[in-house]
Amino acid sequence: MVLRLRLLRDAAIPRLEIMDRHAPSGRGPRNDMLAVMLLDNGTRLVTVQRSPARAKVLQHDVPPLYRGLQHETVRWNLAGWQREHVYSSSLVGVHQAGFTRGEDWLVLAGVAGGNARMEGKIELLDVRGGVAWLYRANTTHATGVLLPSAREALLLQHGRATRVRYLDQAQSVPWSPPR
Repeated sequence: MVLRLRLLRDAAIPRLEIMDRHAPSGRGPRNDMLAVMLLDNGTRLVTVQRSPARAKVLQHDVPPLYRGLQHETVRWNLAGWQREHVYSSSLVGVHQAGFTRGEDWLVLAGVAGGNARMEGKIELLDVRGGVAWLYRANTTHATGVLLPSAREALLLQHGRATRVRYLDQAQSVPWSPPR
């Protein structure tokens, strides 16, 4: 369940009021949301969530260890809860997604590859441009964090960390154009 909340600062006790609620895929409470990011002063929402439909399509192409970790990244218009855009991804399984407040980027950590060999990857997704950069990791459970003041992302892997100057790649065209 995705809730849109408003912070009310009445007197001495601040409280949250539910403005709207929506189940992005199907009914009932959800425990498979990996990240929720507001854009455009709260009029748009980007979610990274588990995708049972994608898991079903890829079930024979993904080793058993990674089944059920398939995801979709969607931009929603909150005025009518309409899907505006589904971002493409080369990751077949995602175990972590996150963002840094004030940045229009998502960090997706997971695996990519075929049935024979899965490799750890970090995907940095520009939610405005719809373009993603894919980085190799030396473990299947790498993670990443954005450091906007340094204009870098830090990719944390087994035994090392890699610095990526993601904000300086504006003119390069990565692996996948926006859909």
